[in-house]
Amino acid sequence: MTGTSKFRRHPLPSSKLPLPPAVGEGDGGRGYFLYGTLRPDLLPSVPRRWRVPRTLAARATPVAPATVAGRLYDLGDYPGLALESDAGRVVGWVCDVPDDLVPALDRFEGLSPIGLYVRVRATATLADGTTRECWVYALREVPSSAVPVESGDWAAALARRAAVPLPPTGAV
Repeated sequence: MTGTSKFRRHPLPSSKLPLPPAVGEGDGGRGYFLYGTLRPDLLPSVPRRWRVPRTLAARATPVAPATVAGRLYDLGDYPGLALESDAGRVVGWVCDVPDDLVPALDRFEGLSPIGLYVRVRATATLADGTTRECWVYALREVPSSAVPVESGDWAAALARRAAVPLPPTGAV
């Protein structure tokens, strides 16, 4: 599946994007809920050409597996999260991200006034049942081509996708 959306990424220069205020606890980093290609457990499968995930893997500190209230959508090569309190739970990780990495992360996510994602605060429930305020990149609007991921887990969606054989080339 190669989902396309009506949105295009239009990143602003990093100097125009203010750092978000720190939330949660940590060693000077900023807490982020990562639910898709940036999840620590999924980083080994990220294409080598994506430099930000590799840098994130080396410098971010995974805190714990967690969930947030919302709905996960398959957008093709990556997912999108719609924060919906009446929906299910989306699976991910809370990670502390160093301040100097935040502008690169914002650019990677295409953060801009007209981009696909917005950076918002959310409450994550950690695996031990405690909660933590964190930042998350959520969909500004759900694209019409988005496919709901019923499990709320991008890793499970990727595994299911890999288990489904593709039709032979040229098949109708």
